[in-house]
Amino acid sequence: EEIIELSRTFRDLGVDTIRLTGGEPLVRKNFGYLVEELAKLGVTLKITTNGIMLDKYLDLFQKIGLKKINLSLDTLDKAKSVFITKRDYFDRIWNNIL
Repeated sequence: EEIIELSRTFRDLGVDTIRLTGGEPLVRKNFGYLVEELAKLGVTLKITTNGIMLDKYLDLFQKIGLKKINLSLDTLDKAKSVFITKRDYFDRIWNNIL
């Protein structure tokens, strides 16, 4: 995986933090493998997500010691959220936050 090799190179050059972001990293087909491998590099790992799929990965995040999750939310109002995103994931996101 190119991301893992690039991350290893950056780590070797002194980078100590890697943030997975852009689009929605949790929908990547091999996300679990990717995040486990990145955690092995000994860097601070951070993730930016819209929160829809957090419940799927919470056990993995605990296992690898991930403590830095940035939630990117459009609004805290359910009706506005559905209007903006054209999808009704508000309750799922809210439950994942809690």
